Amino acid sequence: MGMREITPDIAWFIGITIGDGSLSGRMVRLWNNEEFLINKWIEVLNSRFDIPREKIKIRRLKSNRNGFKRNKETIESTVNSTIFKKRIKKLFENVLVASNVNISGPILQGIFDAEGSVNGRCEVVIWQKKDRQGDLITEFMKSRLKEIGIKFVVQNND
Repeated sequence: MGMREITPDIAWFIGITIGDGSLSGRMVRLWNNEEFLINKWIEVLNSRFDIPREKIKIRRLKSNRNGFKRNKETIESTVNSTIFKKRIKKLFENVLVASNVNISGPILQGIFDAEGSVNGRCEVVIWQKKDRQGDLITEFMKSRLKEIGIKFVVQNND
């Protein structure tokens, strides 16, 4: 799938997977506590990547890794496929350097759905870990938000 074939819903999928997911081993995963976002992610997997629904595993997690209770349960969705993981990884590498507004807008939306919030001063708050991927995502978001004139702050989520 080349850059010309990336639709807005695939761009959103990439954004939310970058923000709240992972590519590890043979898996593509997403953790989120919003049922609507999980269902949208699954719908894109099914309709755009032809991943059958029965191949998508869903688990409901009641607590985080430290054992503290969360306000809402976290839903983990997983696709176990080395080929699909490699395909998504290649898309990630290409898409974060995209300057096409048709692609970068939905990517921003996906990352915001995963990691963003708005503070009392109406600034977008970007919550990211201070690591290589977090820095890459932060730089992508900062440059795109500056382009469209949206104020933002970055919070390290260590």
